[in-house]
Amino acid sequence: MASVSALIVLMLLYFIRASTVISSDTGMIPTGVTFYRLVSVTLVTLYLFLLTGSYVTRSGASLACLGFPLCGSVSDAIRDLVNIHLIHRHSAFVAAAMLLSIAYVLANVYVNLEIRYFGHSIFVLLITQIVLGAANILLRIPMWSRILHLAVGVSLWACVEMLWMILTIGRSQQFKISK
Repeated sequence: MASVSALIVLMLLYFIRASTVISSDTGMIPTGVTFYRLVSVTLVTLYLFLLTGSYVTRSGASLACLGFPLCGSVSDAIRDLVNIHLIHRHSAFVAAAMLLSIAYVLANVYVNLEIRYFGHSIFVLLITQIVLGAANILLRIPMWSRILHLAVGVSLWACVEMLWMILTIGRSQQFKISK
């Protein structure tokens, strides 16, 4: 577990380094309005997604579905808990699609390696998050998996938030230049 935590810390340090390199050179910043809107909407979506995960935990619905990826047969007594759990799973598909779109644009559209590695890192974090989410269910929520699932989820949000800040700074500098 310590090695995985160290890996997460190293990845976050890489994001900080990449964000400072990208923000220091205005030519490296993606400038498309559509991409900026995608990152903005993804940031809000990820925040709401984190709230659904918190709701699942606080409502006691973490193990309402004992199978992955399907829920399996459940009794009517816990139907409400299952619905809460499924809201989190279904919103995961939306958040994953948006993150994949961002990672694809960063990894394939831009030539600079720093930006491409940023996209690859978001992709790796997303896959790690999905595996940890499945591990939570299949292993009946061991503490190590729960902690890592929360840490990687927050890391994904922080990465998109840093990207949004870089894009916002780039847009404001671009606006000043064009005036």
